[in-house]
Parts: sequence; C-alpha cells; structure tokens
Amino acid sequence: MLYEAWKQLKDLWWLCQHYGLQIWVISQTFYDGVTQSVRFTIDLVAGGTLTNETKDEAYNLIEEMALNNFQWSSERSQPKRIGGKLVLDAITLLFAKVDVGLKVWNV
Repeated sequence: MLYEAWKQLKDLWWLCQHYGLQIWVISQTFYDGVTQSVRFTIDLVAGGTLTNETKDEAYNLIEEMALNNFQWSSERSQPKRIGGKLVLDAITLLFAKVDVGLKVWNV
C-alpha cells in the first residue's frame, strides 16, 4: 500500500537523518522503488512525470497521495505465488532497494 511504503521510508529517513539525505533523494528513491502502476498513478497526478516537479512539490505530492491512500484502505494485500515463485509486495521491494542503497553509500 502506498501509505505504508511511504511511512516506512520516512521512518527510515528519520532514523538516518544524521546522514544528511536530502528530501529529493527520499522522493526519488521512493518513486524508483514503487511498482510501474503506482509510478504511472504518481505521474498522472503530477500532470506529467514526477521528475518535472520541484523537490518540495514532488515530496508534497507523494505525501498527499499517501495520506489519501491511507483513507482508501487499511489492509495490505497478501503476497501471491505465481508459477511457484513468491511475488513480493511494494514495501518489501522498497526496503530491499533502500538496503542496497545504504550499502552503496556505505551507511
């Protein structure tokens, strides 16, 4: 769910604020980590692509979408098995990308 993924990324940002990650890095990391359908929705709301927005506009857009998403549903969908493989949810994928990113930054 968009809200949960955004909240967890912001929580990680808060815990790692001493690393000085800028707001645009958080917004771009989130945007890069979501599924194609969520990215399409974000771009649709942005009226183009999220990268055309300013740093603050991009952050605020995602923040507003996440808060609206929280009101839509409070249940996460269950992971699915397709062809014997577990399909991970967006939050798990996002955490994996953040973890890899932190390792690249030697954090």
